[in-house]
Amino acid sequence: MEARELGTSSRARTLRLRHGGLLLILLVLGMSACATTGVDAVRVVQCPPSIAAPSLEAGDMWSWTGANGETVHLLVLRKTDEGLVEALQAGVRVQYDNSHSMRKVYSEGVWLTEPTPEFPLIGKQTLVFPLHVGKTWTYQVLGHAYGRGDALTFQSTYAVVGCGTVKVPAGEFFAVAIEESQSIVGMQSWGKRTLWYAPDVKNFIKLTHGPASPSSYWASLDSELVYYAIVAPSQSPATAPGPATSGPAPPK
Repeated sequence: MEARELGTSSRARTLRLRHGGLLLILLVLGMSACATTGVDAVRVVQCPPSIAAPSLEAGDMWSWTGANGETVHLLVLRKTDEGLVEALQAGVRVQYDNSHSMRKVYSEGVWLTEPTPEFPLIGKQTLVFPLHVGKTWTYQVLGHAYGRGDALTFQSTYAVVGCGTVKVPAGEFFAVAIEESQSIVGMQSWGKRTLWYAPDVKNFIKLTHGPASPSSYWASLDSELVYYAIVAPSQSPATAPGPATSGPAPPK
């Protein structure tokens, strides 16, 4: 029996892609930098001592395509007075901090600041900077399994396990491997997946699901970055001739 996060509308599933979303290879890397991955698109490399949080800028944009062929776009619209960035994702206005953690969602005329059944990831820490090998963090969300009406508590534990050079449709990048382990509190349920965060892209570039028990937490599919555009901090969309860095032409 497959399980999923509470809130299974298409809009909620789209928002989850960014973080977890966003969003993003089941691959167990050793705590050292030398091991074979078994994944052709990844070459293990040495991790730096520390990786700082990005500075997200108005005009930054990313597009991911899932295994089902669906493409999701994320465009940073502006910086807010609170130090957040407001973005447009699948027609929904969302505010993130520089760790790519969802802080607010604009829904039905109001800004939501606490988790809801439709947006359970509000306030959950997606990345905890600075990143370094061995760092871990955990959060919990409410969810339910397919065919069950009762709410369950799902726990996700993240661990920075290594670094690699990762090839995706948008290009080849140095990226940090972050392994997510999931369980349902009080039940014999588990699942694993790996997210790759690329500092030069300021976002996740690849997500691959690994083994899971019959009650799997994730209903989403593997995904890869297919396009990105990064604006230099000194530029703005109104004055810059174009993105400072970009991948292939944006998908339609």
